[in-house]
Amino acid sequence: MVTPSPRAGRHLTRVSVDAGEAPPPAPAPSARGVTVSASIQVLVRVACALAGVVVAAILSRHLGDAGFGYFSTALAIIAIAVALGDLGLNSTAMSRMAAHPRARSETLGALLTAQALLLSVALAPSLAAVWLVLPPGEPRVAGALICLTIPFSLSSAYSAAAQSQLRILVVTVLTALGSAVWLALVIALAASGASLAWVATAFLASSVALAAITVLVCRRHCRPVWAGAGRRAGSLLRAAAPLGFSAVLTTLYYRLDGILLLHIGGAAAAGHYSAAYRFLDTLQILPATLFGVLLPIVSQRIAAGQPIQQLFGLSLRLSAAISLPIAAVGAFVAPETMTLIYSSEFREGARPLAVLLFSFPMIFLGYISSGLLIAAGRRRPLWVVSLIALLASLPVVWILIAAHGATGAALGTVLVEVFVGCTLLAIAARHLALRLPWGGLLRIGVACLVAVFPLALYRPDRLGGLLALVVLAAVIYLACLVLSGAVTRQDLEVLSSRRVVLDA
Repeated sequence: MVTPSPRAGRHLTRVSVDAGEAPPPAPAPSARGVTVSASIQVLVRVACALAGVVVAAILSRHLGDAGFGYFSTALAIIAIAVALGDLGLNSTAMSRMAAHPRARSETLGALLTAQALLLSVALAPSLAAVWLVLPPGEPRVAGALICLTIPFSLSSAYSAAAQSQLRILVVTVLTALGSAVWLALVIALAASGASLAWVATAFLASSVALAAITVLVCRRHCRPVWAGAGRRAGSLLRAAAPLGFSAVLTTLYYRLDGILLLHIGGAAAAGHYSAAYRFLDTLQILPATLFGVLLPIVSQRIAAGQPIQQLFGLSLRLSAAISLPIAAVGAFVAPETMTLIYSSEFREGARPLAVLLFSFPMIFLGYISSGLLIAAGRRRPLWVVSLIALLASLPVVWILIAAHGATGAALGTVLVEVFVGCTLLAIAARHLALRLPWGGLLRIGVACLVAVFPLALYRPDRLGGLLALVVLAAVIYLACLVLSGAVTRQDLEVLSSRRVVLDA
């Protein structure tokens, strides 16, 4: 249940798994295999995203805007703590394990050692933050229970090992299982009229169970080697430090707006904003999936000295083709979405949601650019850009929140993501000598404008008419993508190729 935020020698050698060493590496997957696995992962994660929206809808109705605001604030606090505990270690280790599969077990041991230390250190400040931010009584108790999930995010190290082997379906099944269990628990809690403290207790229990299952499943494919783990953990920490610093800074500017809104605007405003933000959190499953697939492949290709221009162009066009229509259509239907999902009590979150969605394409760019820089070993730009974003955003977001409440917080998020996404993309493209696919991106943008034009002209009074109009916009968009050449036959051939990924 607890995952880090998000804002690199192939020899067939038989070794002993029971001795803690790496099992023989599987044959390199084909592009078609990765595409199918990634597509299944996207579909499952979309289903998990929908389940997350249902969970948020049930909890918001059950706890009310104030209770939901307290719960979301506690989640924001542990997100910062998990970022401190991860400190870029998962991404750095995943890149190493993909580029050097024979040392995968040693890297996993080092990763677990380093993360165990950092998560232990992060727990106490998180409990202190809950005590300072949340009011006395049940909100503080619930916040403390939620903070106790922090140590169990250590299981993410095993997920990183599985992802480095491109065992995408393993990670997908675990993600689906976690979403299903939490959804079932929330339904039962709401039906029984459980209090905020009991909701937090269930969140803790589900996190512990999912962590245990993740370890048991992923240990079958990769077991840690503990000999020398302390020394390697130090090396891994030094390598991950710039990326980890960036991850912490990113989580800070990504989550502090909600905490500031609770302080300035009150629990109800924070609840409305958290409800709107839940959609953006859910949508990040899509760029996170692309990042998880892209990072090990790019790491392998760079380690082998092979070009990545085609992969870069395809990733950018794919991200634009997904994110632009979601942002545009989502902004148009924000009022109906908030009322339908959360009830009329949360309709005030419609404007923040419409604004927040325009940060989604920039978040996609940030994920892609970060993956390229991590794979290329260029981690300094990540923390430098994140530090500038944090320092510049704090006063701006404070002023915007004071003047416009939740909508101001959403606008601050968009400004920050535009700066971060565009800056990191420019740095990655320049360092790796990559060309931006301007023609393809322009065609995708035009297709999106044509598709949403009916929504701008006519807005039905009834929900059924609005849904029909959204379906029409989707059909128009897909047709425009094909007719304009934004999606080409060559793209489909790359995705369906039987060639080994490393050689594609």
